[in-house]
Amino acid sequence: DQQLESGAVAYGAAIVVVGGKNGKLYAFSRDGVLLWEKVRAGEEVQVAVSEMGDRIYAGGGAGKLSCYSHAGAVLWSRVVNTRGWTLWQLSASADGNRLVVRTNSDIILCDGDGAEIGFFDVVADNNLWSAALAADGAQFAVLYKDGTSFSVALYNVAAGEMWAQTVDAGGAVTIDDY
Repeated sequence: DQQLESGAVAYGAAIVVVGGKNGKLYAFSRDGVLLWEKVRAGEEVQVAVSEMGDRIYAGGGAGKLSCYSHAGAVLWSRVVNTRGWTLWQLSASADGNRLVVRTNSDIILCDGDGAEIGFFDVVADNNLWSAALAADGAQFAVLYKDGTSFSVALYNVAAGEMWAQTVDAGGAVTIDDY
């Protein structure tokens, strides 16, 4: 069973990284050639990658987070305190020095070595749908459900929530430099 869970592209390195529900992590070249694969048993693998592809992040389950080189070598591995929630999404800054870990209701901000440097309790229970970190790592956007309403919010990692707006439906959020 080869169900895919997440994907990320390192534009500067032309590498595509894909995580699967089967615990597999794949790295492909720009031409679709399989460069390497890893098995992360028992996880639905979430991925993020730095712009140059020198840091490839993979995580899942109860917070096991790893960083791989472009060639697939393990640079480090650690467990992030997800406070009992499942790790559902990763987003990295362009330089790979900041990482957003999304759980069911929280955002955990980590440095490039996976150490927690910030925590944001965004919404109660299982209602945080999506998160994306800005390329410079200074802000992140979230989409969440609060009761019967959906909201999108922008956070500054140093100052907290900057604004929140109600939207019509759920889905995913991205953030772009402008």
